[in-house]
Amino acid sequence: MKAAMKQLKARKGPWLVSLGSALWATDSLFRSNLISKFPTMFIVFLDHLLAMLVAIPLFLREWKQILKFNLKDWLSLVGISLGGSVLGLVFFTQSFAITSNYTVPVLIQKVQPIIAILLAALILKEKLTKNFWLWSAIAIIGAYFVSFGTLSVSLENAAWLPVFYAFLAAVFWGSSTVFGKYLSKKYTFSFITSVRYIGGLIWLAIIMLFMNQWFEFTNLDGKSLLIFLGIALIPGFLALIIYYMGLKTTKASVATICELTFPLTAIVLNWILLDSALNLIQILGAIVLLGAITMLSLKGQKK
Repeated sequence: MKAAMKQLKARKGPWLVSLGSALWATDSLFRSNLISKFPTMFIVFLDHLLAMLVAIPLFLREWKQILKFNLKDWLSLVGISLGGSVLGLVFFTQSFAITSNYTVPVLIQKVQPIIAILLAALILKEKLTKNFWLWSAIAIIGAYFVSFGTLSVSLENAAWLPVFYAFLAAVFWGSSTVFGKYLSKKYTFSFITSVRYIGGLIWLAIIMLFMNQWFEFTNLDGKSLLIFLGIALIPGFLALIIYYMGLKTTKASVATICELTFPLTAIVLNWILLDSALNLIQILGAIVLLGAITMLSLKGQKK
């Protein structure tokens, strides 16, 4: 009975990672209303500041876990707070702010599996099976067609700077997946989520001090504050805590494929809310992507 329950929890893991990643896609719906009014660093800082309203109670309840940290744990915390929570989001927001095509930053996230798989093998010593490589390849192919459809892809079709920023975001988010998985073996997902935000806010406060952007608080109005709150709670804290809940029983190499629900959901939301329809190739790609994620959740949990 215990073995059956453990297997059931393991199978839920990839779906929770997928759900958390899908909630990240709502970010652009909020962020698009802010990028013309506030600088990138201030947007990311206020996101973290508002998320602290939820993060601090969680941290105070479980703060003693930090007393168990060793050097690798501290380095992993830097990886998820400075790398994933700050630099990844800053570069993504900057890419989003200067591109003429909002899908470009999302599309570049396809390099995340390559980064995370290499780091998972190197740092976590994860062994990858033939089934993993098969369904990973199918998922990446599906995600490619969801993203690009029938469009030809080349750097000549877009400015290189937003592409470069989006690539840097993918590097930091891909590595954050692995560092988060390392911490999730030893600590609760709620504690990891809280210290990620607290650590991220500390890094951002230092950066804000040097950039002297505190005066941006004077530009806040009621509407902007509600949008910031929406970013902090939905694609921010809620998405992250669901993500870490699933990551607890999911290989980092599997999790990074499940994260491809992020671009899929982003494109669907653009279709429904921004009147940007999917073509037939993109719809077929979505079916392939979801099918591959399903197979990963069933086949990818080998010990």
